Amino acid sequence: MKGRQNWNGKGIGYFFRYLVTSPSFFVPHFFAPSIQNVNWNALRKLGITAVIFDKDNTITEPYKYSIPPSISSSWKECLDTFKPENVVIFSNSAGSPDDNPENNYPEAQKIEQGLKVPVLRHLEKKPYIGCTSDILNHWNKQNDSLFLPHQVCVIGDRYFTDVLFGNINGCLTIATAPITSHGDPFTVKLIRPFEKLLVNILSLFNRGHKHPHFSRLEGYDDVIFEGEDEKKK
Repeated sequence: MKGRQNWNGKGIGYFFRYLVTSPSFFVPHFFAPSIQNVNWNALRKLGITAVIFDKDNTITEPYKYSIPPSISSSWKECLDTFKPENVVIFSNSAGSPDDNPENNYPEAQKIEQGLKVPVLRHLEKKPYIGCTSDILNHWNKQNDSLFLPHQVCVIGDRYFTDVLFGNINGCLTIATAPITSHGDPFTVKLIRPFEKLLVNILSLFNRGHKHPHFSRLEGYDDVIFEGEDEKKK
């Protein structure tokens, strides 16, 4: 799993396509140092009804199956706010064709046992646009109400996969800093500085992606807590 999950041919194609045509899609609507800084109630008030999480370095350390103590209270608050059935983990390794589907996706099963939320089974990897139908079908099969992309928040630590996937599919996007610098695949370590540089330049010139549903996201400052002192207010 560790070796095979790094290759994402369609993802590389999407990167170059959007780098040339729409680089603003790499910029998240919000940035949070970690999920501990996300105000879940404020997201709910925005109309968000479901959350997609990346796993490695967003809610766990790479290849681990438990939430670190530093973000455990926020993870619990998220599940209390949206309910576990409305939260899903979308990984480019677990639940993908790399995850031994003929043996019922063993990596995805380990994550589900550890984190108590479903891991999406999918044929394509982020940021492929077709993945959205897999996710919405996952939820719409379980719920009486229909989920729409603008009601979904995508949270992850990678601009070129998680954020790009969320933006091109019409979701709200939140980027987090990686939980740790240890355990990343070699290719990810190489790409991270370029991701950050590109997003910083685009943000400097106000070239961020505008959400199709919320016209003035700048007015929603309470979505992200600046620090623990603010969260306790």
